[in-house]
Amino acid sequence: ALTNAAAGEVRATAVSGDISGINVDNIDKLDLADTGSTSVTMTDAQHTKINAAVGAGDTVTINDNVTALVANGAIENYVLGSTSNDKITMPTEEADGSQSVDLSGGGIDQVVITENAHTATNAAGVTVKNFTTGASSEADQVELNIASQSYSSAAPHYKVVRDMGTD
Repeated sequence: ALTNAAAGEVRATAVSGDISGINVDNIDKLDLADTGSTSVTMTDAQHTKINAAVGAGDTVTINDNVTALVANGAIENYVLGSTSNDKITMPTEEADGSQSVDLSGGGIDQVVITENAHTATNAAGVTVKNFTTGASSEADQVELNIASQSYSSAAPHYKVVRDMGTD
């Protein structure tokens, strides 16, 4: 449904399903359907217009190549569905719990987890699914940008499991 939420603003509400083939150039904001576990397939450009996602269990599948996708904190699950080399950054603590990124689309994908993604006061985490290991030129990458955080071995706030390639 299209609504005029503010003067000159066009908002699409109750968004679900595959909208990747729909032109949203004239839509300012996308509100996902309030089902608690909405699944939407969209493009990178459409993703930038997500305004609201309510409830837990929402899944967004991005079906085109993304080189600098910044995850929305209200989305619990991401699927990078292209066969290209994709990059997603998890920048903020997700209010409803953990987030996940599924790399099953293919390509050599990169997930960047920033220090703000999950804090010592939040037991949530980022789960990376379908991570491919192998030669450095073929393996997916997970980058932890947590330099300013202080972690002790007695109570770690993160766990890294990876192949023993280069740092």
